[in-house]
Amino acid sequence: MDQGKILLARSKGDYVIRLTGDVRLTLCSTLEGCLQSMFADPAFGSVTIDARDAECLDSTTLGLLAKISFMSQAVTERVPSILTTNPDVTRLLSMMGFEGPIYVFVGEVPDVLSSVDMQSAKELEPCQCDEDEAKSRVLEAHRILMSINESNHQQFRDLVAALEHNESST
Repeated sequence: MDQGKILLARSKGDYVIRLTGDVRLTLCSTLEGCLQSMFADPAFGSVTIDARDAECLDSTTLGLLAKISFMSQAVTERVPSILTTNPDVTRLLSMMGFEGPIYVFVGEVPDVLSSVDMQSAKELEPCQCDEDEAKSRVLEAHRILMSINESNHQQFRDLVAALEHNESST
């Protein structure tokens, strides 16, 4: 499996976040930084996730992708798109309840990608975070996943309870 990477391209407020390889917790600070700068842009108009080259997305990454969607919907009042052609990734996203309320799944390049020059996409440098920050990101991401549907709630409640207990005892 290829090491994960996050690339970012934008044009006139339209953003494309491209995920490649094995995207895990280690890249979540990078993804968080990306969403902070994206939503600080007064020209923000849309975000599309390009996951065609993603091989694996861990649950923390999924939680952050849901956060990106929720933040985007709050600004644009539209459900963003996710471009996914890997059957395993598509199945995972579907099982987590992403199809419909969180993202519009597309298998072909949407129009917004034609206006954004993906050749100029910049690979985002992995950001380091301390242990407390990592725990906080994991907890937030899993709380977000739990909020999507009952199945996710059941799947992640024990993990979230353990993380909350750990957080309160430090």
